[in-house]
Amino acid sequence: MIDLKPLSNNIIVDILEEDTINNVYKEDSKTGILVPKDKEKDKNNLIAKVLSVGSGYVGTNNERIPLDVKEGDYIVLSKHNNYRQIFYENKKYNLIADTDVFAIIQSKRG
Repeated sequence: MIDLKPLSNNIIVDILEEDTINNVYKEDSKTGILVPKDKEKDKNNLIAKVLSVGSGYVGTNNERIPLDVKEGDYIVLSKHNNYRQIFYENKKYNLIADTDVFAIIQSKRG
């Protein structure tokens, strides 16, 4: 958990390095089954860990509509988006909108 809370539909993520991605795809089993290599090294996508989530959208009746992702989720993003970088307490974080998320990796749901 971090000491930053994004607003609305924004999400703070940590974009993972390739060696960390291999651990994300690894099944929690004794056999250590891996997703095929072509999926691990997809050149167009990134894997990120969700660190903090905004409170969501405000609906037509002023009700709060939460986002689909939650802290601890691993998500798939496009490598070609321009993510906003923020620096806090000498650390770099990436700020994205929920619309930048393609998918949640269900086997690693936080």
